[in-house]
Amino acid sequence: MGLINSWRWVPKDCELPKIDPERFLELMRNRNIGLVGDSLNENFLVSFLCILRVADGSAKKWKRKGAWRGAYFPKFNVTVSYHRAVLLAKYE
Repeated sequence: MGLINSWRWVPKDCELPKIDPERFLELMRNRNIGLVGDSLNENFLVSFLCILRVADGSAKKWKRKGAWRGAYFPKFNVTVSYHRAVLLAKYE
């Protein structure tokens, strides 16, 4: 497991810039952002919220009926929510 846990995803022939949390939250000011997905998306969400928290230390955990989890960033009035959907496609 140690070897598997050391693997990192690296896109091929694609340079992805790092997210600037201050700029992102400023662009999203006064908006609600909803993400839907499975456990892989949930892992992304946790990392994403940690990145955004750098720009707003007063961020609060957020939980509403029907939402799995999320966060509110009062400095920018931005809410990021995550809704868990185990099956995103219909099996046949």
